[in-house]
Amino acid sequence: MRRVLTRVPNAHCRPFCGGTINYEELLTSRAKSREPSPIREILPLTKIPGMISLGGGMPNPATFPFSGISFDLTDGTQIKLAPEAVEAALQYSSTSGLDDLNALLVEMQLAEHRPPPGAHSALSVTTGSQDALSKAFEALIEPGDSVLVESPTYSGALASLRPLGAQLIGVPTDQHGLDTQALSHVLQNWDTRAQGKKPRLVYTIPTGSNPTGVSLSESRRDDLYTIAQEHDLFLLEDDPYYYLQFGPRARSLWSRDTDGRVMRFDSYSKLISSGLRFGFVTGPEAIVERINLSTQACSLHPSGVSQALVLALLEHWRDLNGFEKHVERVCALYERQRDALLGAADQHLNGLAEWSSPKAGMFVWFKLNGVEDSFELIKTRAVEQKVLLVPGTAFMPNSEPSPCVRASYSTAKPEDMEEAMRRLSPVSYTHLRAHETPEHLVCRLLLEKKKIRMIKDKI
Repeated sequence: MRRVLTRVPNAHCRPFCGGTINYEELLTSRAKSREPSPIREILPLTKIPGMISLGGGMPNPATFPFSGISFDLTDGTQIKLAPEAVEAALQYSSTSGLDDLNALLVEMQLAEHRPPPGAHSALSVTTGSQDALSKAFEALIEPGDSVLVESPTYSGALASLRPLGAQLIGVPTDQHGLDTQALSHVLQNWDTRAQGKKPRLVYTIPTGSNPTGVSLSESRRDDLYTIAQEHDLFLLEDDPYYYLQFGPRARSLWSRDTDGRVMRFDSYSKLISSGLRFGFVTGPEAIVERINLSTQACSLHPSGVSQALVLALLEHWRDLNGFEKHVERVCALYERQRDALLGAADQHLNGLAEWSSPKAGMFVWFKLNGVEDSFELIKTRAVEQKVLLVPGTAFMPNSEPSPCVRASYSTAKPEDMEEAMRRLSPVSYTHLRAHETPEHLVCRLLLEKKKIRMIKDKI
């Protein structure tokens, strides 16, 4: 069953047309060649009262060795799934997700993001947002296409993009997220004779970005959408850290989408459980349908058990405002973790590195002073000191050298983060001395002055 998010009747929504976007021009030849599974198409018909099905290949549920499913919450509550919910969880189900779950997610998306009236979007549950993301890339990118991405950006997205033969155009970021002026400059000065076809896609992580931890400001979100309208761009909004914001939640790009040019990717991995592999995609019906057809061909549908657990949890929370209360607890924990890491960095890396304070997510992006490429320093010397970080080159669109490193504050204890920064300090200091310039000398002298002051304070 395909669930459509709409506030107006959907009778006039054509297959490849919505807003001002021609979706058929966006889709790859592979995506357009996909056909619905004839067996999957008859699945909804099996639910019609009185229907006798001899068409599907569903296993007989009497052969399943499970008699029930229940789970315990951290507050001591036990949730037991109803027999019909267990049966639905264990059997083949709709490609876009269990019907009741899909409907509830649609309701939650509309309440949270309040997209413009009349927008025709569809929602599909996927095996984590990474699953939807990789299928969207496949549906929208032909070999040789230029794709605009943040620089740096999520390494998992790069792992999907590179095999597709995409030309990755990195757009700089700063403490306010994607530099929209730089993006506009790239587009305005695009030379089709020298650079090929003008980009149509922008991939962005607007909230608590992985790896930088930065969030796109509200003004830049407005600018990004305006630029997308001016240059007829389609925006891929990868937002797994949306609910991990340490303050009022910023409006999503999808909430601004008057034209049908945004596809949004959500994940509950950071909010409920990463092992459940639960995510969902929301966006133009024509593109979501292509993702569904890809799912039909590779995995049929997401895990029914994972979906059933999430559905039961959301329904339990529904009358208790439990979802928002859980979000508050998660955000409070990560904010404390962030403060612990930043405090340790301020104590041990002042003068050796530069960083900004994340407003969301679970990462800090350190720029190491006096370093052109952090790879060897982090992969060898830091490991020798038993500190694990990720060198910045792993997140660069075309594997460019980077002086930066990504640190995660999600799971380490505050005392361990303090120790990690203490161990990293001499590694960075030694490298800085070996490659010292007048600018670096000033940084070192300031650092030594601070250490002397700290020693005097202790005395």
